[in-house]
Amino acid sequence: MLHLSPSARGVTLYHAVASDFAGDAVAVWTVQQLPPDSGIRPAHFPHRHSRSHHLPGNGRFPRITVDDYGSGLSVWQAPGPDTVPNKLYGRKISRSGGFGPKILVSSDGRFARAASTPQGQLSVIWQQGSASWPIQARFGP
Repeated sequence: MLHLSPSARGVTLYHAVASDFAGDAVAVWTVQQLPPDSGIRPAHFPHRHSRSHHLPGNGRFPRITVDDYGSGLSVWQAPGPDTVPNKLYGRKISRSGGFGPKILVSSDGRFARAASTPQGQLSVIWQQGSASWPIQARFGP
């Protein structure tokens, strides 16, 4: 067993993991610290980068997907709680395991899910946060 998130650094929750065809995996989770500040953390297996670095920005409910070659996308909602208006953000993941810059996926969304084809076509689906709460999706590279 591999212990990723020492309890001394806050409460860890809302986790996700994805792996490529070669068996390399990436995991993401939320670390909630005091005052209420939730950051998204990643880890790669085998380790291509440092085991646990902070992805800039606050957020909760991270999701992740990778294609057969290790490229992918991590998405999350911010500021986090589903009782307030949220935006959806994402960061693309390169084949080498690096995370790209933060991108805005939606200015009104929550509970995102991400998927990838084996060739790297990405899709994200989410619930709009404002009434009548329709389901929306975005497809593309």
